[in-house]
Amino acid sequence: MDVQKLLRNPRFRLEQGGPAQPEAVKQFEDRAFQELPAIEKIALELCEADSAAAGAGGDGNGAKPSRCREFLTKYTNDFARATIDKWSELAGTFWESLARPY
Repeated sequence: MDVQKLLRNPRFRLEQGGPAQPEAVKQFEDRAFQELPAIEKIALELCEADSAAAGAGGDGNGAKPSRCREFLTKYTNDFARATIDKWSELAGTFWESLARPY
């Protein structure tokens, strides 16, 4: 494979917009910034509720994670999984494009 030929190919030059990776990254960044205020509000409400429950004696199970922590953990896990799935999809697209003749 001629690496220099590959590097000169505009399909693989990200600084010129290249393949779909920059748009996919932008979509996830935009989604994160759009969702952040709502996520912070819900987390704050859950933290306040957890604090109130702890002050009132709680549920008697001190080892149980707080609802706030559970919510944030689930949100970040879901977001990370969606990101990983998208990057896997993009990797497949990238390798398929390398298999095509020029």
